[in-house]
Amino acid sequence: GLSASSCQVKQDCIGCGQCVLQCPTRCLMIKNNKRVYISSENCSLCGHCFAICPVGAIEIFGQSAEQLKLDLSNVNDVENIIAYRRSIRKYEPDFLSDQIIDELIQNLKYSPQIQNPERSKILLLRRNVMDEIGMIIASEMANQFPKLPQQQNQLDIVFRGAPHCLVIVCHEKEEEDDGIIALTQFELLAQSKGIGTFWAGMLKIQGNKSEQIKNRLGLSQQMSYISGCVGFGKPALKYKRSVGRIAYHIDIVE
Repeated sequence: GLSASSCQVKQDCIGCGQCVLQCPTRCLMIKNNKRVYISSENCSLCGHCFAICPVGAIEIFGQSAEQLKLDLSNVNDVENIIAYRRSIRKYEPDFLSDQIIDELIQNLKYSPQIQNPERSKILLLRRNVMDEIGMIIASEMANQFPKLPQQQNQLDIVFRGAPHCLVIVCHEKEEEDDGIIALTQFELLAQSKGIGTFWAGMLKIQGNKSEQIKNRLGLSQQMSYISGCVGFGKPALKYKRSVGRIAYHIDIVE
């Protein structure tokens, strides 16, 4: 079954701490300045620790690092891109060139349905706007998460330090699938070029509730629903392998 015991740290852990920094649920800790330990209570089995470990000291679902080692010779194959994509939560401060960004975004015109300009609007957020919106989100969600304003100020919880964020907006929630499909295509293309990405879920959730955020994004009353948001930029880390996943059980309907 799915339990934290499905993720194990082996004895050859060198205690470098890279996995601790990447753990989204903060369930990893280093004891005696040597070995990483997992708190089973908080582990979500996301696999980030498995993918980042430089020596392959973590096993997940019984799969070793060697079994899922990144094959750079075939990294441009679609299957490998899908298997090896990871949400990047640490970025270099450098901005990508306008040419690279334009090439990535222009490919969205090949995404199903997104080619209809009347159904979706594409926004590219620069870092100064992201900083401003990040603090608005933290302030508005402070009642639910009291520590969020401080965390946002110190760690940029909302945008993870990414220099850019792509937002797709539509008329209403019933049309959001077009934007999600387009952003998925954008993310895979970006990662195939060595560009890190992550889904900025907090912006979508709070942005669809907040008039202040909608006003800052310049959304009209007719085109005001945020379909999805993807932060992107040059990654400040590289994962060594894919993440172990349990195979789907497929029900055949005849």
